[in-house]
Amino acid sequence: MVNAPLPFIEEEALLWQIDADEFWSANQINKTSQLFASNPKKYAAFYWCDYFVGPEIVISTRNGYANNPSQEWERTWRFLPHFRWASHESPTLVEKTFSGEIKAIRNRGVFSHQETESEGLVFQHFAYVYEDQLRFKEKYYGYKDAVLNWKRLQKNNLFPAKLADFFNWVSDDTLVDKVEAQHIKPMININNQ
Repeated sequence: MVNAPLPFIEEEALLWQIDADEFWSANQINKTSQLFASNPKKYAAFYWCDYFVGPEIVISTRNGYANNPSQEWERTWRFLPHFRWASHESPTLVEKTFSGEIKAIRNRGVFSHQETESEGLVFQHFAYVYEDQLRFKEKYYGYKDAVLNWKRLQKNNLFPAKLADFFNWVSDDTLVDKVEAQHIKPMININNQ
């Protein structure tokens, strides 16, 4: 499915993966485009995100759940017409070399999390903001008591808090905090569904 539109892209371009619950400002998209244009040897970019686990609660730590730099968040790629997707999860854009070897294009050069963050390129991911999202994930992923435990997190008054104390599918020391304490302004009005 992710490869279906690629034959119609006949020139170099930037590809983005932007899920329905991920938000970028127009300024960030323009800045990313400029970053790639200024660095022709870079072929992929990794980003940090402000990962929301409630309308007013966000993950406040890195290198753990939802902000693991070894796998998250590769979201932009320089595309050439012979590239193809090897997988959607995790997103891996590849090329077949002249020797017939399949290689991930990120190996050509990548913008690190630190490089994109220094340019103000941190997106907002509203993954667990509404009860309906939790209800879906409870059924689809099998997250036991996701809705019940998410409601407990929303009522919690002691922050920062360990996310694993509320989300039983989280197995590390990731912390969450109030958006105000993290000086984060949501890009959308999340109190009106």
